[in-house]
Amino acid sequence: MIPGLALLVLVVLVGCDEAPVDAPRDVGLDAHLDAPELARALPPFLPEGGGPVAIGPREERVSSAACGACHAREHAAWTRSAHARSHLDPLYQRELAIRPSRACERCHAPLAEEVSSRTEGAWADEGVGCASCHVRDGVVVHTRASGQAPHETRIDARVGEVEGCRSCHQFHFPAPERPSLHATFDPNDWLQDTVSEWSASAEGARGLTCIGCHLAEDEGRHDHALPGLRDRAMRARALDVEAEVHVERRVDVVTLTLRSRAGHAVPTGDLYRVLEVRAWREGEPASARSEQLGRVYERRGAHRLEVEDDRVMPSEPRVVTLRLPRLDRTDRPVSWTIRVWRLDPAVVRRAQLEDAVHEFAHGRLVPSRRPSEQ
Repeated sequence: MIPGLALLVLVVLVGCDEAPVDAPRDVGLDAHLDAPELARALPPFLPEGGGPVAIGPREERVSSAACGACHAREHAAWTRSAHARSHLDPLYQRELAIRPSRACERCHAPLAEEVSSRTEGAWADEGVGCASCHVRDGVVVHTRASGQAPHETRIDARVGEVEGCRSCHQFHFPAPERPSLHATFDPNDWLQDTVSEWSASAEGARGLTCIGCHLAEDEGRHDHALPGLRDRAMRARALDVEAEVHVERRVDVVTLTLRSRAGHAVPTGDLYRVLEVRAWREGEPASARSEQLGRVYERRGAHRLEVEDDRVMPSEPRVVTLRLPRLDRTDRPVSWTIRVWRLDPAVVRRAQLEDAVHEFAHGRLVPSRRPSEQ
């Protein structure tokens, strides 16, 4: 994203149906071990902040296209995912051209042969490919083994647990890569804090993990399209909104109560993401009012430090009140919308970045008058 444009939830492949039954090469650990505890006890699946990934010899056979020869359904879904687009995403490429960063490339191009200020080539263009999550030291890793795969398979509890997502969704600001006259972010602060947000959520307490939402199972197979921020249905499920409006003198007071159902903050991930709550009286564009919810940083000494965070957290509702001036005495309906901006709205508008804004919800209300106003 930005480290974190792609929601790194570990991919779970199934064994090749075409594999010969007389070639079992699967090996693994004791199946009775508790997977979440084992995943936490093992070394990190990836270094904090991403790759490079130790997949062993980078041969054609571990490219995502090669995996698709047997795992066609999973590969087809993956090509539609943010993982597949993580390095080639136009918004990411624009930001990378402005602010080249090795740290960003470690999550957006973890399979690249060498990480440089501008990683390029086929392995970078893989983005977060199959091997990013399923190959270590030349061996396929998985949460289970069919006993019929034509390749060696090692069971690894981290593939199906939050620990596998942590490295690209819970990491500190990187140390500056070059001298700068400007204030830098404190390397002791979290750049992304999604896993900690999840651990404090009701979903986390119930044991619902990243994979439960982003790699949902259908007919015994997981959806490798990994729906996330850009998926309309996923956004609709992520946020509950209660809206009401009443007349107060010559003002329509709009109150929206927002609750996260995502198991993490809304929005989560990159620090530049902003949730915009906007309302207006229909037919009166000048009445529009809005509020932005996000993370705010200010310079304090040599660093830029977070001084405010009013995103919608999973542990508590966020109430937004907008006061719309009544430009006439007509009881016009009020419309509202909630959108997420992947970059500062001013930057998005100036650069006309159409794919940088997505709607969570919208609605329409008829103002009601309090007894004293009737």
